[in-house]
Amino acid sequence: MRWGPGSIAVVLALIVGASLALYEALRSGSTALYFAGGLLLFIDAVIVAVKLSERIVPAKKHDERLEGTRGVVMLAIEPPRPGVVKVGSELWSAMADKPIAQGAEVIVVRRSGLYLYVRQAEEREQ
Repeated sequence: MRWGPGSIAVVLALIVGASLALYEALRSGSTALYFAGGLLLFIDAVIVAVKLSERIVPAKKHDERLEGTRGVVMLAIEPPRPGVVKVGSELWSAMADKPIAQGAEVIVVRRSGLYLYVRQAEEREQ
């Protein structure tokens, strides 16, 4: 259940508004205020019910999404010096066991901090 500051503020504001409207309705006997207070409480109940029924699916970790992804070498990788690869729309510093030329297609093996470890894609994989 995801209760951000905005959700909490809306629920509290509706409770306060409904309480004030119902209090004034009791004091003055106003049907309109009874209706307004009841409507605010109903809206509040709907918001709480929706929030309680949300099913939050945790997003995949960024490194899980990258593993096995294809990329292109933008700056040659010459171990032990890292190069730069483009994976999707992102540029990453990349390391490899063997030198990989600029323009070569690579596959992400794993991520470690700000570095991707890649291997060159073989012809049959392309």
